[in-house]
Amino acid sequence: MKKTILHALFLLSIQSSFCQSLNDGDLLFISIQASGNKEFSLLAMKTILPNEELFLTDAAYQENGTFLGEGTLKWKNDNKNIEKGSIIEISDASGSFKSNFGEITKTGSFTPSGTDQLILYQPNSTDTTFISAINWGAQDSWISSGSTTTSNSYLPKNLSSIITFGSNKVYGKFNSPTSEISTIELKKSILNPDSWTLSNLTPLGFCSEININDSIPEIVLNTLKDGDIAFTSILTTKNKTITFVALSEIKKGQKLFFTDNALQENGKLATNEGQIIWTATSTIKEGNSIYISDTSGIYTSNLGNVEKKGSFTPSNSEQLLAFQIQNNTDTLFLAAINWGTGNSWISTGVTSTTTSYKPINLKTIVNFGSAKANGVFNCPTQLINTLQLKEEILNIKNWTLATSSEATPLPCLSIHVNQVLTISETNFTKSDLDLFPNPSKNNLVYSSTPLTNTKVYTLLGKEVEITYSNNQLDLSNLPKGCYIFTCDQGRQNLYLED
Repeated sequence: MKKTILHALFLLSIQSSFCQSLNDGDLLFISIQASGNKEFSLLAMKTILPNEELFLTDAAYQENGTFLGEGTLKWKNDNKNIEKGSIIEISDASGSFKSNFGEITKTGSFTPSGTDQLILYQPNSTDTTFISAINWGAQDSWISSGSTTTSNSYLPKNLSSIITFGSNKVYGKFNSPTSEISTIELKKSILNPDSWTLSNLTPLGFCSEININDSIPEIVLNTLKDGDIAFTSILTTKNKTITFVALSEIKKGQKLFFTDNALQENGKLATNEGQIIWTATSTIKEGNSIYISDTSGIYTSNLGNVEKKGSFTPSNSEQLLAFQIQNNTDTLFLAAINWGTGNSWISTGVTSTTTSYKPINLKTIVNFGSAKANGVFNCPTQLINTLQLKEEILNIKNWTLATSSEATPLPCLSIHVNQVLTISETNFTKSDLDLFPNPSKNNLVYSSTPLTNTKVYTLLGKEVEITYSNNQLDLSNLPKGCYIFTCDQGRQNLYLED
């Protein structure tokens, strides 16, 4: 129970002389045990100098910039450096708080429990530097208005190194990388709750050794956008299966989230259902089809790793949303599929397990328009460019739909995208090729210089037969229209007229 004790932020009663000024992110929480023995650990993201002093509190941070209630631990380093990458472990297993590095002094009732938070900071004579924080309560445990309680707190202003579990858990441990990792990538991983193991049942202990190597180059992942993927099937009657096609390159390490939770009017996802997190294990080129299925009782994928969170069980007449997380908090929707009735996307009222608000401005949405249990996109039988492929996918006439009592169709896993005819390359622009006449009225086109590896495609990406010899292109077997000509020397659009 919180005591009504008001702690000034600067803790003016504490007279300390600090050896260095630490900054946001210089130490990060990597484990918490808030039930039974109170234990937590911090990872040094830089070398900590001798006699350094830091403070940890489970008191709520107030809107007016003060702490209210509970207690504080003062940690002071020994007279030696703590090297970057070292793990500082703090535990009261022996009846009083102790650490593998330095000394601990407890003030007040420091008892992290249930749904709570810890804030790490360093006061000085003129200001307080917040270094990191961890919150193992619900998503709304960080509040932005109103009074604090024993289980919530305001966020310290400008602090970015924050781990928020998003659900009530009393045990949490960061999954230590098995190989060397750079400081930048390590911090990104630690601040992502999907990189943690969380539990309410079993203590998880401290983290294993982490090997930091800053000579490893930073991994730069592409940010996907609306339409860079599209759903191509949903099967719910037997094995839960979804497939999607990459309409843009997906780099190795990219994470995509799929959820059957409803999007609510306030822009937040409901939490009564679940999600799966798919991670690309290699770079995936546009046109590749990816499936995610629970055929073996555990969700697996042909081109990535899959982790299930909550009760992810797509069923009759529902919807799926695909999205990415940016800056650890922002949701960027990429695609959606709705196999319910025409009014499954609602615009007012409260959502249910079969209804949802539509993500604002999202265009890549497949709508069945009637309640079905299964649906698959009918794979094109010819080469197709990504622009046309997307249009075909979003046209429900190109899908096979079935109820739970009808035969389950096979998902589309083989789409032949012509990489020559990508979205960015289908614009009717001129090249350096000298082809004439263009437009042509007799289906004969000439080149001023010899050309090699000549090919002609329709605008849908289908290659057509032509004859080329002696600098002459014979298109007499083709109907009038526009075509795309390619060769080793370049590319150009051709126009055949009457």
